[in-house]
Amino acid sequence: MAHYYDAHGRLIALGKELGSGGEGAVFEVGDDPRLAAKIYHRPLDAAKADKLRAMAALASPELTAFASWPLAVLHNGQPNVVSGIVLPRVKDHDEIHKLYSPAQRKFEYPDKDWAFLVHAAMNCAAAFDAIHGQSHVIGDVNQGNVLVSPRGTVFLIDCDSFQVHADGRLFLCDVGVPQYTPPELQGQGFRGLARTVNQDRFGLAVLIFHLLFMGRHPFAGRFAGPGDMPIEQAIAEYRYAFSGDAAALYMAPPPQTLPIDQIAPQVAGLFERAFDRGSEHPDARPTAEEWHNVLSGMLKQLQACQVDRGHKFAAGLTACPWCRLMTDGAPNFFLSVTFRATTPEVLNVTSAIATLWTAIERVPAPRDRALPPAPQAALHIVATPPPPAVESAQSLSTMVRYVALTGLLSMPLMFFVPESGYLSVPIFGVFAVWWLGLFLTSGHRPERNRRRRVLRSRRAQLKQLQLGWHNAASLADTEFKLARKDLATAREQIGHLKGLYETELRRLSRDVAQRQLKAFLQSKFICNYKIDGISAGRQATLASYGIETAYDVEYNRVLSIPGMGPAMTNTLCAWRSQIERQFTLNAAQGIPSAERQALLFQYAQLRQQLEFKLRHGPDRLREIDGRLDQTLAQMSPQIATAHIATAQAFADLAVMGTIKHLDTK
Repeated sequence: MAHYYDAHGRLIALGKELGSGGEGAVFEVGDDPRLAAKIYHRPLDAAKADKLRAMAALASPELTAFASWPLAVLHNGQPNVVSGIVLPRVKDHDEIHKLYSPAQRKFEYPDKDWAFLVHAAMNCAAAFDAIHGQSHVIGDVNQGNVLVSPRGTVFLIDCDSFQVHADGRLFLCDVGVPQYTPPELQGQGFRGLARTVNQDRFGLAVLIFHLLFMGRHPFAGRFAGPGDMPIEQAIAEYRYAFSGDAAALYMAPPPQTLPIDQIAPQVAGLFERAFDRGSEHPDARPTAEEWHNVLSGMLKQLQACQVDRGHKFAAGLTACPWCRLMTDGAPNFFLSVTFRATTPEVLNVTSAIATLWTAIERVPAPRDRALPPAPQAALHIVATPPPPAVESAQSLSTMVRYVALTGLLSMPLMFFVPESGYLSVPIFGVFAVWWLGLFLTSGHRPERNRRRRVLRSRRAQLKQLQLGWHNAASLADTEFKLARKDLATAREQIGHLKGLYETELRRLSRDVAQRQLKAFLQSKFICNYKIDGISAGRQATLASYGIETAYDVEYNRVLSIPGMGPAMTNTLCAWRSQIERQFTLNAAQGIPSAERQALLFQYAQLRQQLEFKLRHGPDRLREIDGRLDQTLAQMSPQIATAHIATAQAFADLAVMGTIKHLDTK
């Protein structure tokens, strides 16, 4: 190995290689565990060498506490040629996406809950603040150059790509990742472009969003408009999927995602400022210091779930949002926090299940509700008299009718007193014709018919409301029975889980090849590969829909994701096939502990979801009766009003003198 010297000509002894990348390799520095050396594969040009010399001169405890900042430049015997740099050595840190990815976290950080993610986000803001406080810009913000430790400390690497102010010169950052690039820079080339701290703040907000929202990207949502909406385009068009105006942007969050209103309002407000239109203006986005302070305040006030001790959530909420997501079918994102599976005994049916079922059985079915009786007001109705013209005409008509009837009844007298007929027949005939004319023209009949129609209408409305009352009660009873049946099924399923797990374990023992292939595919994360057409933005979209490994890649599952399309789906499936061809069977290997653990996690998660359903079963059943009470409470005054209206129509028709004919209709 060549010899390397610092700017003072001192020999820097290199130890074993720690890692290698496209730009250079990293080595131990002698016996100093605090330092490492990055040796470039090729000599650097003069501009890059000047930048590294300037950065080494600027090294300070404020910077090296959070970043792998160059401490010294190295040469291999030619002092004017920079061959490498000395850096603070990073230990026990890994790329931050292994923390915020649910699939990777359960293996890499199994005991870390949401409070830890908030803590890491706060420290991420502190690291950015340290860089910005020295008037530098990170520029190439991405999940690969931000590392996190099991203690939640954050460290920035690849600092030689930062934009640096030194000695009156501005050394630029010529690279960047689209999904962390702000709208105002989307589609632009980075070479020769001077970045601003405000643009860095966009990338910081994306990283914090990843941490708080289980790896979701803030611009990877469901697009309701025509065509595709890649992340890069969504960013350029300010289509923040969790915005308060998301509907106007034709966007919605992906499924099984923590709602934005389930975090602290101050944090949600910072995201709006970071991502909404107008954030491109100078200093519009929240500073790293603002993020640190607000996240610190939220962290101190987090609540613990009373049902699952692995769940932490923002203060001010009355219910655990992680439990609510599970109710809607989402997995328990923090199952590994409370369940470090070692034996299948966690699947046993316990007395707690019997206690939960007893509580369910004690909830009574919706009780019968008698129809509300007619109110007292319906018994004291005052009839509406006919219009005056109709009433006076009706009185005259009644008098004439009685005269005509009298004449009709006296007609038999003509047989005994023939002389009376000569005068009475014409007179009473005139009265009969007069009455008939009055009856046909007085308006009495139209008014009577109108009132008859009103009565029939009111009776129909009353019957319809009474039928609705009975239907509501019947539907509630049916819903209650179905809910009880669903809960009984959940109880039965819990009893079968251990047997199903043991059956699956035996199947895995028999199916060695498939078992090993599954473990192999689950270890191949998409983000670690360069796949044609699958940009970092597409990777973020796939992760937002739970597709992170080769094992997750299934044709219909990928095709169903907005914007993927047949071409990219085929590309991903071809990549999976290529990965599968790299698999080699180890016939002597038993079930790997990681796979056994994963299987137990799968059944433990199902057990927890079923137990969660039973735990909330009594409330679910009581809600049915409560909703029925609300429905009937709304209908009761309507029925009372209908009773009064019917009684009024009945009385109004009775005053016309024809109620006996209509009473049974």
